[in-house]
Amino acid sequence: MICSFSPRQSHPAGTLKRVGNMPHARPIIALHSFSLASGLFSFLWIVDNAAGTGLGLTMKGATMFRCSRYASVIVFLAMVGCSTAYYAAWQKLGYEKRDILVSRIKDTQEDQEAAKQQFTTTLQRFQEVTHFNGGDLEAEYNKLNSSYEDCQSRANDVSKRIKSVEKVAGDMFDEWNSELSQYSDPNLRASSQQKLNDTKVRYDKLIAIMKQAESRMPPVLTAFHDQVLYLKHNLNASAIASLQTTSSSIESDVGQLIKEMNASIAEANAFVGQLK
Repeated sequence: MICSFSPRQSHPAGTLKRVGNMPHARPIIALHSFSLASGLFSFLWIVDNAAGTGLGLTMKGATMFRCSRYASVIVFLAMVGCSTAYYAAWQKLGYEKRDILVSRIKDTQEDQEAAKQQFTTTLQRFQEVTHFNGGDLEAEYNKLNSSYEDCQSRANDVSKRIKSVEKVAGDMFDEWNSELSQYSDPNLRASSQQKLNDTKVRYDKLIAIMKQAESRMPPVLTAFHDQVLYLKHNLNASAIASLQTTSSSIESDVGQLIKEMNASIAEANAFVGQLK
């Protein structure tokens, strides 16, 4: 099936709070969300088939027409935090948890690349300020501050992506493990168990490398923040001179961060290649 979107979630799904004195509010809401999703998908399938035919769309065009409408249902399920219905909705479109995990990992790679570029840009802005030789110092400060704020945003995006990877991976492994008991053939069960164990080992290595790279970001952000804050209240030549003493240290930290980001991206490529 060809779709114009992929099972990617911008942010981890939220959680529903306890409603009044109803301890079973969440299961009830989840069940209702699941039933609603199934009903909406069935209804949209019928309507969109008719609409696609009426509009004279090709098979590919009709499929993309349907997919664009289903996207709103899946976004709704992600917003209400109903994992069961969310996965069931994607399964209707032919995507299993394995496919969603691959997509989440690729999203994380993209955000790591964006963060890597932003940290490099911010370092360049900082170096430009430390080598300032006259002109509008306040304008240079504003560029540095804006770049620093973009760094913060990129770092937050990476952290959210990693959490979303952990969520889907945990759900996938739980499902895989629970379904082992359904095998009647002991040889197939043993083979699946071994593949599960091997995949877990590779995943544990991947998530460890991802988190190691993630852990490098806060210290660099802290150093950038200190420099930006100091410069904010000291827009003069002596302040610039004092910043030069920390320039090499920050440059080294950013270099290490980029190195570990690259290692994380490479490991993700290897994991996805083995998972497919």
